[in-house]
Amino acid sequence: MANLSKALVVNSINNVASLLSTQLNDIKQRLSDIPRLSTNEEKELKAAQTKVKYFDYLANLVNNSNKAQSALYYVVKNTKTDSDDLLKEIATNSYSLNKFGFVLKSIADGFYNYDLSDMSASNIMAILDFIKENKVKFTMRQYRDCMTAHKEKAEKKADTGFTQTNQAIKLCERLGIVTYISGKISLGYGEYKINHDSDLVKYLKSVLTKDKEAQSELDLAIE
Repeated sequence: MANLSKALVVNSINNVASLLSTQLNDIKQRLSDIPRLSTNEEKELKAAQTKVKYFDYLANLVNNSNKAQSALYYVVKNTKTDSDDLLKEIATNSYSLNKFGFVLKSIADGFYNYDLSDMSASNIMAILDFIKENKVKFTMRQYRDCMTAHKEKAEKKADTGFTQTNQAIKLCERLGIVTYISGKISLGYGEYKINHDSDLVKYLKSVLTKDKEAQSELDLAIE
């Protein structure tokens, strides 16, 4: 991995945005001569369009927010992965991509709210609550209960299963925000710890709790 810097991660997000746009244009070109698209072809086109929509939003956010840039820097540092490779990986799954965008937008804004226009992305909110509260450990059921409270406030039906919870926690695991401890995940009994010793979690917490001193210290540590 190249020497990590804020400039590098910004360059990476622009590179991947350009790559996804090129891939979408290639798909459009390939399908342009087909009079009637098959179901699979329509799905392929829609998936590529959704991916570009989410990623372009993410790239615009990072390019225009120093806090989002810092958060992305610490994400890459935390995962010990090449920044281009990590962003390509996140972009392979639109559910993960829009949740990731929700996290970075929350950091850019310094706050977050349940988004009725994108309820799937909003399912990442519980981990942000837990970080703000300095929670050390949590179970999948506690995560779902937290999201249920947000959904009830928005007058939306709560999830009965653990699909959304599991998707959100898997992204948190990949980013190094949480670590699995024990329990049967398929039954909703998985238990996790939040990695408060990581610079990423420290940065997220500093922004969300308005700890300017801690945030400034972490910002200054970035190359």
